[in-house]
Amino acid sequence: IHPDAGGPHRDVLLDRLMREARATSMLCSAHTVSLYDFGITDDGAFFTVMELLDGLDLRSLVEAHGPVPPGRVVHLLRQICESLAVMAPEARTPAAAVDGRGDIYGLGCVAYYLLTGALVFDEPHPMDMMLAHRASPAQAPSGSAPAPLPEALDAAVLRCLAKEPEA
Repeated sequence: IHPDAGGPHRDVLLDRLMREARATSMLCSAHTVSLYDFGITDDGAFFTVMELLDGLDLRSLVEAHGPVPPGRVVHLLRQICESLAVMAPEARTPAAAVDGRGDIYGLGCVAYYLLTGALVFDEPHPMDMMLAHRASPAQAPSGSAPAPLPEALDAAVLRCLAKEPEA
């Protein structure tokens, strides 16, 4: 990440990146990319050294082939859940007061994208996108999917995208 990234909030950005890198480096799952090293270069750029994998990331998969069939999505989500079950990266930091609910919401976003080829919220500006994720109800993926979805999968994705943490 370029030394000028973050502007006046650079220290906050670097602190967050360092915390996330520390937590991620402690994860060990067959379904998680290994993080070998991270830090700040002499010229102030933040860097990470990660395991190199050959293949497509999920965004590239969807961009190249369109929405993913429901059965394949469930297969991918199970692998993600298996990785998350080793505990969320942020929960590995001593001062963290978190649980897996943020990861569940993120999982719902990934599932929605895989099933529909669209983002849960497609706002023009990052702040609008954050506000939508915080307050706007998500539409069922079945409304945007190119093919019918199993009702249970549609409901599970919506439950992951619930705004109330208790839900």
